[in-house]
Amino acid sequence: MSSREIVILRMLLQKDYVLSSEIKEKLSISIRTVRMEIHLLNDVLRSINISIHSSPKKGYYFYENDKQPAKLFLDKLIEQAKSSNLPETTNERFLFLLLYLAFLDDDYTTIKDLANIMYVSNTSIVNSLKEIDSYLKDFDDVKIQTSLRGIQLKGSEPVIRHILSETLNYRTYGSILMDKVLRFIFGEEYKDLYTYLQSHIINLLDKNQYYLIDKSIEGFILDVFISIKREEKAFYLNRKVIEGSKNKIIEDLRDLLKHRGILLNEENFSFLNECLGTKRFFYRNNPNKINQHIIKEMTKNFLLDVDESFNTTFFSNETLINKLSIHVEKLLLRLYQGHFEHNPVLQDIKKDYPQSMEMAKLINNYLFEHFQQIANEHELSYIAIYLVMPAEQVLNAVVISDIGEGIADNMIRQLKEHCGNKLKINGKITLSYLREHPVDVDLIITASRIFNVELPNHVQIIYVNYILKDIDIKRIQNLLLLGTT
Repeated sequence: MSSREIVILRMLLQKDYVLSSEIKEKLSISIRTVRMEIHLLNDVLRSINISIHSSPKKGYYFYENDKQPAKLFLDKLIEQAKSSNLPETTNERFLFLLLYLAFLDDDYTTIKDLANIMYVSNTSIVNSLKEIDSYLKDFDDVKIQTSLRGIQLKGSEPVIRHILSETLNYRTYGSILMDKVLRFIFGEEYKDLYTYLQSHIINLLDKNQYYLIDKSIEGFILDVFISIKREEKAFYLNRKVIEGSKNKIIEDLRDLLKHRGILLNEENFSFLNECLGTKRFFYRNNPNKINQHIIKEMTKNFLLDVDESFNTTFFSNETLINKLSIHVEKLLLRLYQGHFEHNPVLQDIKKDYPQSMEMAKLINNYLFEHFQQIANEHELSYIAIYLVMPAEQVLNAVVISDIGEGIADNMIRQLKEHCGNKLKINGKITLSYLREHPVDVDLIITASRIFNVELPNHVQIIYVNYILKDIDIKRIQNLLLLGTT
């Protein structure tokens, strides 16, 4: 059973109906391949006397009575997947190769050696290396270098650490693949340290009232984990320590690691302080501002330019100015460090909001004029989502979006537009917050899978796309007609 089947099963259990086009987009495969995967899945599911059914209009689905055995079957597959240590897809091979090259003990390898390690052909390795090489061009000063001695990953150590953390965070699509990649590189013992960091760093953030989006929390945990592992392998930063006050979290982190027996030098804590500064907050200002006045004035000028060019009225929205200024501050910190934040719904934003993407591009004129920096389309797409007619903050139910406040705001805008007064929204929260605090709502609307959370029986979960599709809206509208309790 491949990871594709696991993803398809999970999609079918998260929603009442799943269209072929949704599976096609999620897995980047053809409709023909989708049909083949469903056929193969049904061959296996017959062993437990259930099957996937299809409707020409609604898509694929399970009978209600078949969902529980399907869930148990999925849980079993997930456990089996965790025990596998070899890449099964091109995306998995990309991740395995990138991390393997980054942590090579003897610095050099060959295509033949990589093919033997991955149990694939030389051609597959060559194609994956080309993909990695193309991917690295978006970052500063890192590349795959080929010489008579072999293949080597070369470049700036801070940027390599950023790349590894960012790539693991945004290309593993969940804990199973993350676990698989990290076990391949570091062995089974990695889990003890990673679990320790997960539980304690979240507590440090909460203690210091740092409310990061879920992806930023996971990203900072990865920053710390990767730094520890790079130091263990003697990949040192060798950089000047940036003077200035460190965040209290960094000092707490020093004590936390020391308690664990991990001693990092000052260069590492200075680097991690910078990493924390790049993370995106969930509706909360960063207490450590940089060039606050300049950034806010630049943001105002950018919005004024948008208004004049596209006949909009963003400049009069003070809430938008404040939120976007905070976002731009984080964006600049990332650009200064030579990396960027991936947007997993980039293609959806480009397709559904092309004009907003054109608006967002104008900010590069101001970034370059004031800071000599340019944002790529991943970063621009986060800006664009702020410019889809900003949502009024009238709230009820609860919306979870683990990849940013702009995405959550746009979900709320779409819900208000299509559901009107029938759906009130109580707010936007993170999955991490939900695990620690009970929420008094009837409905949770989320694009990320909810797990390790105990909810009251009356609370219903609606799984949707980050950019709501017609099928998402219709499901919510139908639910409102029936009632949520």
